[in-house]
Formats: sequence, C-alpha cells, structure tokens
Amino acid sequence: MNPIKTLWQGKNADSAARRDRVAYPLTIAGIVILLPLLANELPKSDPGLGIQIVFLILLLALNGFALFRKKRSLFSHALVVIPMTAGIVMSVRGEQGFYAALFCYPAVIYFYAALSRQMAHGCAVIMLATVSSTIYSQINADIAAIFGATLLLTIIVINLVFNALSDMTEEVPGVDDPLSKILDKDKLEKHLQRAIKNSKKHNTRVSGLRIELENYANIKTVYGQDAADNAIKGAALVIRKRLRNHDTLFRYGDSGFFALLPNTPEEGSLIASEQLRTLVMKAELADKDMGCISIGAGEYVPDETPQSWVDAVNDLAKAAVNNGGNQIVRRHPGRTPPAPSPGAEAPARAAAATASSANSI
Repeated sequence: MNPIKTLWQGKNADSAARRDRVAYPLTIAGIVILLPLLANELPKSDPGLGIQIVFLILLLALNGFALFRKKRSLFSHALVVIPMTAGIVMSVRGEQGFYAALFCYPAVIYFYAALSRQMAHGCAVIMLATVSSTIYSQINADIAAIFGATLLLTIIVINLVFNALSDMTEEVPGVDDPLSKILDKDKLEKHLQRAIKNSKKHNTRVSGLRIELENYANIKTVYGQDAADNAIKGAALVIRKRLRNHDTLFRYGDSGFFALLPNTPEEGSLIASEQLRTLVMKAELADKDMGCISIGAGEYVPDETPQSWVDAVNDLAKAAVNNGGNQIVRRHPGRTPPAPSPGAEAPARAAAATASSANSI
C-alpha cells in the first residue's frame, strides 16, 4: 500500500478520507488569509468581491468544522473553485489588477492537495483559462501569456513532485519476499497495529483473510520445487489484482497468505473471499485440480491483541482445510468460543467460526 499513490490517484472512501485530513490545515490557513481581505472589502461601495469572499469563507468553514469533528467534508472541495475564481477575476478587473492573479498559485496547490488527481486537473484548467482570459482583456496579451505560462509550469511541477513522491514511497514487496513479490510475515504485526488504531480512531471495521494454497505439497512432490514456486507466485498475483489499493497482502508460511482489509466488515471479507477462491481456481496455477484455496475470514474484535486475531483467523483456515478444503470459514465477532474438547486438533480452537462451503456463502 502506497500512501502517496492512494492519496494522489485513489478513488475510494479511504483515499477521500486521507485527502480530507490534508485539506483540514489548508482550510484553516485559507480562512485566516481571507479574513483580512474581507475586512478590506466590506467598507467599499461595491459589495461584489466581499460577497464572493464571504461565500468562500463560509464554504471553507463548514468543511473545516466537519473535518474537526472527524466527519467527512460536507461539500466537495472542488466547489471552492467557483467563488475563488470569481473573486480573483473581480479583483483583476478592480483595484488590485494583476496582483490579484497571484492568488491562483496557492489555489492550484490547494486543488492538488485536497482533490483527486482528475478533479484537481479540471479545477486548475478552469482557473488557468478564466484568469488568463481576464488578464488578456483587462491588461494586455504579454502579461496574460506570462501568467498563463508560469501557472501552467506550476501545475506541471506539482504533478512531477507528486509522481516522484509516489515512486519514492512505493513499497517494494520484492525486497521482503522475492518469490511472491509481497510483504513477508515480519511486517504483519506493524500493519495490524496501524489498522486497528485507525479503525478505532475512525470508528470503522477491519477484517483479515488467512489464505491457504491447497495441494502445495502435492505440487512440489509431483511437479518439483519450481512448479510449487510458480504456484505461489501465480496465486499472489491473482490475489493482489483483486485486492484494493489500501489492502495489504503478506506471505504467511510456505503455502499461504494473509490479506489485511481495512474499512471492511466481515460480510465484505466474505464477498472478497469467494471472489478470490473463484479467481484462483480459474487460474490453474499448476494443474486444474490443484488451483484451490481455503480461506479463514475474520473481523477484528475490539480489545483483542493483533496476535490473538491472527491466531484466530489462522485457525479458521486450518478448519477450512480439514473440513474438505476449497471453502471459506468465517468468524463471528463477539461470540465466546467454547472450550476445546480434550485431544481436539487445532481447528477446534476456532469453534467460534462456522465452516461453510464456498457455495453456501
């Protein structure tokens, strides 16, 4: 999971929440800057610019208050392009002249920090075209050309910086597990702690999938180690393509994986599990009868430790394998598991789970 890439290009709710957190301090800064401008415009006979500033401050304040309360922004941050552009145009036509156009530069920085990449492009183009044409008609063509070129260069530099940061912060899974090109088990606890902390902070739910590639030992025996390695690589590739940008996949043991699914209830993890089971079967990693997986799907239960959560989900996967394989076993959060009977095998520890075939989900 690349946080810069998710912030820059992501289109899901998690990406929007991250952009909101970035937008909050920018919103406060914008209000602080606009208040003196409003005080300067209020005494004037023409209230047009003052009204635009009031509208802009009100829009920023409402969003800022929502973000302060850890809620989603009330309005799209893209809406600020309307009063912001109108105010700059009115200022260029008024006393400030060209100097008012300088506010376009921090404005485009706000767009790219608070909006998705596509939305930021649209807002920046609107401001560039509108203000440049106003300067052309009110001042002269040379200044309009210089302004347009420098603002366009600013937009290009912002894009280059974000792309560079995305590349620099890209997690390289191959460094951890060169075979499957995903993170290894040693990184799991750190990510679990972070996911649990975020789920408590934002009152969201988080689930985990313990995925076991069945018949791995048979593949290794019948086809050799190279075929077994290829099966692991193929399964990892199939699973990663199905997961979302903010999900994280780990290598777990010789023949398994663990998928961390933030902002996902157990019901959502079951849907993902069934899709993964079907995709891996269609992939035919080594042989049509060997591309099967069993999955333990469990939502995090408040107040349990990351290790106890992993152990519980791991037991679910074992139960799925021992119950015939090629199936999904779910966990029921909040239900107290019965004590295992003497001599029971490890899957009995997952008595809080319901073993069901994939077709019954």
